[in-house]
Amino acid sequence: FVTYSVAVAAVMAGCYWLASLQLAKLADETQFRQMIALARGLADAPAAVWQDGEETGLGQLVRQLSRPAGMTSELLDPQGRRLASSIRSDPDGLDAVDRWPDPERLLAEARAGRTARGSRYDTASGSRILAVAVPLADGGETAGIVRVSADTRTSDQNLGRTLGNLLAGH
Repeated sequence: FVTYSVAVAAVMAGCYWLASLQLAKLADETQFRQMIALARGLADAPAAVWQDGEETGLGQLVRQLSRPAGMTSELLDPQGRRLASSIRSDPDGLDAVDRWPDPERLLAEARAGRTARGSRYDTASGSRILAVAVPLADGGETAGIVRVSADTRTSDQNLGRTLGNLLAGH
């Protein structure tokens, strides 16, 4: 009986572990899809809005589209310099790309015309940061980059509750 009980417990623990990995992967993929949709929406904004270089127009557009999604959006030039942001100022004084996961790779992929994404753990906030970079094309050339980022604190808390319910059998 003891041997079977241990075997059943081990199988259940393994199933729980695999389920938690799959749920976490699904949560990240869902958040990445939402971020990419927001970034592409910004990238598809009329060219006149981002070509005029007027900070107020760009900033207003980015803030309006990012606020409901709970994400941070930035419009960058091809070198990664911030043109507009959904946050009025960076409290830590960091440049636009300093918080990106693997910023050089994301910028390089976006400059090459591809959508890039990445994640990293931010020790300052104690949460993971997800980021996507979508190229802003103008006649086949990358005229800029739309970057959207979000921390996973809220989704990780929801995932924790879901896993707790799964463990409790609810």
